[in-house]
Amino acid sequence: MQRLGSATLPHEGRISLDALIPFFPWAPFCRDQGFTMPYPEIMMISDQAYNLYTQISGLLMTEAWEIGNELRYRIEAVEGNESQYTLELELSLENFSEIWALMEVSRERVISYLYIAAVAYVRHSGLLGLRFACERISEHTCRLSLLPES
Repeated sequence: MQRLGSATLPHEGRISLDALIPFFPWAPFCRDQGFTMPYPEIMMISDQAYNLYTQISGLLMTEAWEIGNELRYRIEAVEGNESQYTLELELSLENFSEIWALMEVSRERVISYLYIAAVAYVRHSGLLGLRFACERISEHTCRLSLLPES
């Protein structure tokens, strides 16, 4: 993907969920699962944590391969300021595995983790620049707004 610019706007597209997997928020996930030792240290000393890590990693790949599971995005210039942009991310999980429930991880929680991964992906890719604010505008949509350079 390219960095934003007036030549590329309006810009919209899709990002496969497998692009988000390297950015999955393991530290919050491990904390939410009740592990007291921080990630990644917990993976090195706990077989239970490591097994959970491998199960979730495989499950994330399975979710990424399902048709209808994707992250859609739309980039728009802020009205009246062509150097200011917003990026809306809409997560679609049309085919959500029941295995998450067996692992006691709710659909809403998975969506939250994937949004954290999406924000990390946007930051890493430089798609929106490095400084932006994030606002959740619905269960399936969040808006990232580029902040002015200081």
